[in-house]
Amino acid sequence: MDPVFVLISERHPLAARPEIPLSALSGEPWLAGENKDVRMAAQFRAACRRAGFAPRRVQRLSGSVVFPLVGQGHGVALAHPLVTEREGVVVRPLTGDPMGVRQRLVWAATSPLAEHAPTLHDTLTKAYWAEVQRARVYWEWLDGKGRLPTPTGPSDAE
Repeated sequence: MDPVFVLISERHPLAARPEIPLSALSGEPWLAGENKDVRMAAQFRAACRRAGFAPRRVQRLSGSVVFPLVGQGHGVALAHPLVTEREGVVVRPLTGDPMGVRQRLVWAATSPLAEHAPTLHDTLTKAYWAEVQRARVYWEWLDGKGRLPTPTGPSDAE
């Protein structure tokens, strides 16, 4: 399972920390892309409750404006750990990994893809780990948790 990270402005007082407690973001406005993942929204609210707060405001926006608004300090946002930092925005892990997202590859047993599933899985797994290597913050997080892939294959971080 992949953790969920947070996007914050590089000028934010917490930006220099290697990890950020979710509770430290309790007073922040939250910006969200147009993704309508009901499970992620529920997971976010539950994580905030466990951290002792209700999110101040969750503003749904076009994904194209989330990064510029975060960079300008107008709020913070959740992010998949593969997201790369952009001008004015840093990506940080949330302390204690309060949320996670599982990547799944699903097909019907009767699908023409079924016979190619092992090859497809291997190819996508290799592509995933290539992306992980480009996502510096995630790579460092995985390294700190002892979850980097070994020469024999990926760790349990798939």
